[in-house]
Amino acid sequence: MTKGAGLDALVGDPGWLLEEKYDGHRVIVRKAGPVVSAWSRPRSGSEALSRTLPAPVIEAARQLPDGMYDGEIVSPGGRSWDVARLDTRATQVLVLFDVVELLGASAVDTQTRLGLAEARYQAIVAEAARRQAAGRDLAALTTLEE
Repeated sequence: MTKGAGLDALVGDPGWLLEEKYDGHRVIVRKAGPVVSAWSRPRSGSEALSRTLPAPVIEAARQLPDGMYDGEIVSPGGRSWDVARLDTRATQVLVLFDVVELLGASAVDTQTRLGLAEARYQAIVAEAARRQAAGRDLAALTTLEE
């Protein structure tokens, strides 16, 4: 890409995938049976810190297959510091952007990642059809939220 080429040059290029950037707190989430645990991603030379998730986020994570996920806790319409506010905990959501492990298998190798990307694509297509049939908005579709 040449210097000065903007976002428009990337949008039509099939070699690039663009996603909206959410403003939240980064977390790694592990779901094993009914147990959901989370911790912050450690900085170089430091320990990961255990995170206490809001009840709605725990309930949403319990719907996932067993695995380890990378994402952010987000306060919709807010800023990253709003995640620390107690009065926003009931409305916070978990936005996942990567699968590290799924059903005991690493999702780091290329073939597994391609399979997961295809599965996510198929889930989004199915959800879009469901929402369109129900006359619902498709704007926030990439999160697969209600």
